[in-house]
Amino acid sequence: MRLQYARRVPLSSRRLLFASLRASQWGHFAFLPWMGVERGRPVPWGSVALALTSAAGSLAFAYGLNAVVERGTDRSAQKNPLVARPAEAPAVLRLVLLCALLAFAGSALLGTWAAACMLVSLACGALYSVGLRAKHIPFVGLVFNAGIFVPLGLLLLSGRSGRAWVAELALFGSLLTQNQLAHELADAAEDRAAGARTTAGLLGRRGARVAMGLVGFAGLAGVAGQRVERVAIALVTCLVCALVVVVARRPARARRLHRYAALAGGAALHGVSWWGA
Repeated sequence: MRLQYARRVPLSSRRLLFASLRASQWGHFAFLPWMGVERGRPVPWGSVALALTSAAGSLAFAYGLNAVVERGTDRSAQKNPLVARPAEAPAVLRLVLLCALLAFAGSALLGTWAAACMLVSLACGALYSVGLRAKHIPFVGLVFNAGIFVPLGLLLLSGRSGRAWVAELALFGSLLTQNQLAHELADAAEDRAAGARTTAGLLGRRGARVAMGLVGFAGLAGVAGQRVERVAIALVTCLVCALVVVVARRPARARRLHRYAALAGGAALHGVSWWGA
């Protein structure tokens, strides 16, 4: 199948196919399974590599499917390459379905727990864009967006894991929701033109910022009872993320700065957890 595909698709079109997966937007999330790797509980490197690859497949599916569905409403070809080449959508759809199949197959090799987590991620990725189209339903879209990413952080966690990963999961969930609200603010004009009602669109700019603050407090509540180092990192991360959202005038810039701050804070929290602090 792949050999026939390579023969009939010109190089420029093949590049467009992979660009439509928009890896630059989700590449950092492919490392979420690392959340299940901790000092003192070794995980075979083969399992780690398989989990990371499966996570990448799930994200490629979710983002690629969204690119196919929204090729007619997105305005920027830089954000969604299919805006300029909508005729390539069927080929991209075949590729994203292949990514989903490979993601599930890889997770199944890791065991029942990982396969179940991957099914949740893939289902949320699909329903976010098609069928239920959760993106267009205020608040429901936030839940399904989180459902794409959070299960990927659990791929290498068994149900009996003794690791204190709750703090990382709570912080990640709150920061992810904040960033999604910033994303919806940045895409407000496109969403209105497409008739989509997002959470940020419903709340308005001021209401969305208030919601971001409340979500940040919820994330901090999730780390209550953890060691002081974890609480301190979570607090600083939430404060910095809140600051960049307030200071940045353009929602798109706020989202990018928030992403960088969240990445730094999440890495710091995992580093502290790794060394047993």
